[in-house]
Amino acid sequence: MRITTLVRSVYSFSFICILGICSQVISKGLLSGVLMRLR
Repeated sequence: MRITTLVRSVYSFSFICILGICSQVISKGLLSGVLMRLR
């Protein structure tokens, strides 16, 4: 029981971290694209 809950928590944490990194990369890409278009 404890091992499965630990694995689930670690999996969800890593998933959230990956989502955060992806969102940051996408936002930076959009910002750079807008800046390039403005220039």
